[in-house]
Amino acid sequence: GGWINDPFLLDHDYYRGLVRLGWGNRQQNNNDLPGIPNQNFWDRNGQNIILINADVAVVNDFEGRIDGNGRVNCRFRTRNNQNGRCPFAQMTRQFAVNFDNSNSRWLDVFEPAFKKMITNGYDTSGTCLEPPCRLP
Repeated sequence: GGWINDPFLLDHDYYRGLVRLGWGNRQQNNNDLPGIPNQNFWDRNGQNIILINADVAVVNDFEGRIDGNGRVNCRFRTRNNQNGRCPFAQMTRQFAVNFDNSNSRWLDVFEPAFKKMITNGYDTSGTCLEPPCRLP
């Protein structure tokens, strides 16, 4: 499983799927694995693409709709039709929509965040002559 269709392509496909597609809330039964609790996940009707609650919470609001075991009691929402569906996440959904609409917008935000993540704790000033250039 994974989050996207093509794991070898760096683009905004994750956000396209998150905003445009419907997802079903499922539970992986782990009763045969002692000490491993059942796990909740979201999938596309048997396709080999999954999301977890943290992914779906970017676009759908689970407040008051999730139990102590992580089970969500509303359905995924992609359009304005409520009918038992989770409401939109007011604070974060628009970020996902913006990234869904523009790969270049997503790359403009992703690039500096990724660079900061992979260089954290390292000297990037160019004065280090022998990598790895860890900060003191």
